[in-house]
Amino acid sequence: MLTPVTAAILTENSLYFIFLVIAAMALGVYLKLTSGTKKGSRADILMEKYKTMDRQTLESIPDGMLVDAVIANLMSKIDEKKGDDYLTIPLLSPGRCAVYSIWLTVKELESKGLQGFLSGKPGRFAGLAADGLELVGAERSGGAMREILNAAEDATGLPELENRLKNSISQENPLKMCVEYIRANPDEFLDE
Repeated sequence: MLTPVTAAILTENSLYFIFLVIAAMALGVYLKLTSGTKKGSRADILMEKYKTMDRQTLESIPDGMLVDAVIANLMSKIDEKKGDDYLTIPLLSPGRCAVYSIWLTVKELESKGLQGFLSGKPGRFAGLAADGLELVGAERSGGAMREILNAAEDATGLPELENRLKNSISQENPLKMCVEYIRANPDEFLDE
């Protein structure tokens, strides 16, 4: 026979156990319901949509989405196991390499500044970005990037060169020039 104290302890533990079971079941139902509606990030959606770039797809993309679509196509080519864009992108067509390098440089400069860009993994693309900027016609931006590469060891002059690069990018708008380059050279961006 149970003493009143033992019965109270068992009842309290039973209630606690029942509460845990109910909470676990509710969490399971919640996860099941929300996992089916998850669509992934914008990048994942674009990579799936533009995994293969044929002429018809390329021509149907509006100018305002063109660079993002090309970048999504290029990102889908990066080996998921290694995840290193520098092992894939430089081996692609000059146009693809240029657009990727320019896009990466512009985005990194906006978010991390020149020092953050150069000191991180994306900084490996700085030379390719200079080539790409010149390829698409952004001569001033390409020249500013080359000056930065030549002066990278002398950090004292980098703030002035960073301002020059950012001003050149602002005036030339190399991402818009990428759209014009893609439209003029579609064969460089096709998977066919």
